Amino acid sequence: MRREVRALRDAAVQAAQFQRVPFRDFLQAGLEGVLQDADSNHWSPQEMAAQLLATCCLTDGKFNNFQVGFLAVMTFLNEQLHSPGDQAYRDLAQILKTTGNINAIRRWMESQF
Repeated sequence: MRREVRALRDAAVQAAQFQRVPFRDFLQAGLEGVLQDADSNHWSPQEMAAQLLATCCLTDGKFNNFQVGFLAVMTFLNEQLHSPGDQAYRDLAQILKTTGNINAIRRWMESQF
């Protein structure tokens, strides 16, 4: 497993513990597939985060309130890249609530990192 993929997994473990969500539930919610695809396709940290959000946190283009996924992405991005700040994360949350799709998330990633 690549270092960045392991870092995403570790951020997910940490977020699951913090939110008191069984890690196995997070894996079954799509994390496992994202980790496998990220490793085999050599995704960038930004793409891994975008894919995790789109897979685990969106249902029919809207935020499904899976807070642990959002927290895992914030933790991962802060550790791997840098913190874009509270306002940037509020903007991301608004994207997830209104125009939730992978392309909108990718545009946010590009503007922040």
